[in-house]
Amino acid sequence: MRAISLFGLVPGNNVGYPAVVLGVIGILFTAAGARSIHASTATLSQRRHQLGLITLLVLIFSVELACGITLIADPGAVVPAQVICNALAASLLTGIGRAWELVGDRRTNITSSIAVLAGHQPGPPEPARSPVAEAGGAVPVEQAPLG
Repeated sequence: MRAISLFGLVPGNNVGYPAVVLGVIGILFTAAGARSIHASTATLSQRRHQLGLITLLVLIFSVELACGITLIADPGAVVPAQVICNALAASLLTGIGRAWELVGDRRTNITSSIAVLAGHQPGPPEPARSPVAEAGGAVPVEQAPLG
């Protein structure tokens, strides 16, 4: 995503070309991720959780692709360039949220963030659960006996 911004800094460049290239790459990457999730042994609950991320990524990359095509056809258009800028910001925020999710802070939604900014203590993160626990059985991973 940063590549589009960097190409936009060069005088005379049309950001439509990198937007189209990265839009196509992003859609293919998202499709590969969806295929990987579908082929994995993840539970239905885990797959549903990933569906929102996949939908958001497809939307961001599709908007980027469509606006890139529009900019190639009409390099002086302002609105498609603004939409690409907003798509890049959405992509960055999505990546930040996903990064926090991966490091274990499960409360990444907007209401939790606003509560923290307002001075309230965040609730405890949801415990990591084993696949057995997701299926309706056992205990959280950190309580499972070792060995």
